[in-house]
Amino acid sequence: MPARYHLRFQVQPDSAARQAEELAAFCRDSEVAEVVLLLAAEEFHGGHPTPAEEDRLYETTAAAAAVLREAGVEVSLNPWVTTGHADRGRRGRHGFAPMVGADGTAAAGQASFACPRWRSWLTAHYARFAGLGFRVLWLEDDFRFHNHAPLEWGGGFEPLMLARFAELAGRPVERTELVATVTAPGEPHPWRALLQQTWNEAQLEVATEVAEAVGKHSGGRSRLGLMSSLPSVHAVEGRDWPALFDALSIDGQVVQRPHFAPYSDAPGRTLSGSVWLLESQRVLRPAGVRAEPEIENWPHTAWSKSDTQTWSELVTAQLSGADALFLNLHPSQSGHARRYPRIASLLRRSRPALDHVADLHHDELGTLG
Repeated sequence: MPARYHLRFQVQPDSAARQAEELAAFCRDSEVAEVVLLLAAEEFHGGHPTPAEEDRLYETTAAAAAVLREAGVEVSLNPWVTTGHADRGRRGRHGFAPMVGADGTAAAGQASFACPRWRSWLTAHYARFAGLGFRVLWLEDDFRFHNHAPLEWGGGFEPLMLARFAELAGRPVERTELVATVTAPGEPHPWRALLQQTWNEAQLEVATEVAEAVGKHSGGRSRLGLMSSLPSVHAVEGRDWPALFDALSIDGQVVQRPHFAPYSDAPGRTLSGSVWLLESQRVLRPAGVRAEPEIENWPHTAWSKSDTQTWSELVTAQLSGADALFLNLHPSQSGHARRYPRIASLLRRSRPALDHVADLHHDELGTLG
């Protein structure tokens, strides 16, 4: 099988069909097999979409997907938020219970995994878009407890989560007591494992609900994809990888975008770390989970990452046996794929060698050293 380019790209409301036609032409010229449509992301993200905003996004997505499929391009979908990445001036608009950090700081626009209103919203959001029949609906890498600015480390200490913890601990526990106990030096207190269990159970419940909704509303056509962060940070959460992949599976299938390379140019020696990230996450995936490492470019300009570094990451990911190369190369706010001919040139020039590497790979290859 040839190497597969999966291009993440954002089209805009009111011009979706026209931008999708331009995007389809770019995909044809660059031999891109699939577009991962990005919804209300980055600069266009104002918080979890309101009903009117969701209607507009749905119409935009449906129009773009129709044009791309007519051109022979497969389509997946990447809604920008689950819990929310970071406040950055945004406020909650749905009444979700906010994430709360270990020091008691509450997020303004990011939801708790324990919030029933957020769970209902997320499940309904994915169920609605699943009806459009995408190959994969991705869960953004905000589907986590850590890295939710302005929270110092992350969330998981909100009242609803503390109530769940109390059920396991056998008595009510205040946030300050819990934090002091699990961070105390010396032998880890049993509450540390209970807190990780509390977080895991809440996350797995949400994953199961979303998977069931997507499977039902897509008629079994769609799968879920998990974007993940550094394994070392997920380890602090106590993430149970096999259980999470199992919860996200639809008919036994799920996809991962493993954390991989830097977003911007970096010294060549960092590539060894990227190689190790791919290898360390390989053992976290149960057999049959597809891997689609992301080649990033952020901030989104022609100067963020050189062709040389991008090329090295493409080859590294393909050598790892990637099922597809998840390309995040265009400025997310542009909407005009053909304004960036250098990206098309890079992909065309890379194709022969990547196909050669893909042809050499087979499932019995192992890692030495």
